Amino acid sequence: MLLTHKTPWLRVVKHNPFATLRLFCFSYAGAGANAYRTWADAPFEHVEIAAVQLPGRETRMREEAFTSAAPLVQTLASELAPYLKGKPFLFFGHSMGALLGFELTRELRRRGLPLPRALFLSGRRGPGAAAETDDRVMHRMNDDELIAELRELNGTDAGVMGQPELLDLLLPIFRADFSVCENWRYDDDAPLGVPIHVFGGVDDPGVSRAHLEAWSRQTEAACTLEMFAGDHFYVHQAREELLARVDTHLRGYSAVAV
Repeated sequence: MLLTHKTPWLRVVKHNPFATLRLFCFSYAGAGANAYRTWADAPFEHVEIAAVQLPGRETRMREEAFTSAAPLVQTLASELAPYLKGKPFLFFGHSMGALLGFELTRELRRRGLPLPRALFLSGRRGPGAAAETDDRVMHRMNDDELIAELRELNGTDAGVMGQPELLDLLLPIFRADFSVCENWRYDDDAPLGVPIHVFGGVDDPGVSRAHLEAWSRQTEAACTLEMFAGDHFYVHQAREELLARVDTHLRGYSAVAV
């Protein structure tokens, strides 16, 4: 199905009627499809980019956000299935988005639906990675505690953090998304048969190189790992370097798709 077909679940970031590949992007906690707006000028050739828009934010602010991974992934599989046919595709996800891309791929496999040519997983610990001692449950924090944590994460615009009215609208989204991540439990299953390309920030305080290496156990195909300058939100701090590396991988998959 053409991505020009209206669906609230997708926002076309880069339209290309001659594309040989589609790249679906999943946002981090608290964000919507707008997190990928700057990817419109990515150097990718023969690639169409669509950002997934979850309920409860941006154009879907009036809808109730999901608070659990399983029903969200099942709904994503049903809603996106028509757009996964007719053209090879890949998933890119950062942080919570990496979790959703990974679990959606496993759900597609269970349903016998087309699978992505590869997964780009960023800023998220691989299943089974040794967890650091951390008693924080962010989705249960009060407003002041949650705002302090968001400031420390350094992923929310300073202008937003200084506007109480806007924060009142955003905090429920963060709580819902943190609930998705914090209540998720990995169910052991056979490794995927698609390549996984893993990315991370060298100064990410919560996701180390060892945490990222754990993704290699989730595929029988190739698994690569690349680190970039920056913290958890290196995706913005080292955006051009990241896009260049993703482009290198996409060129390989685009050549196969032609």
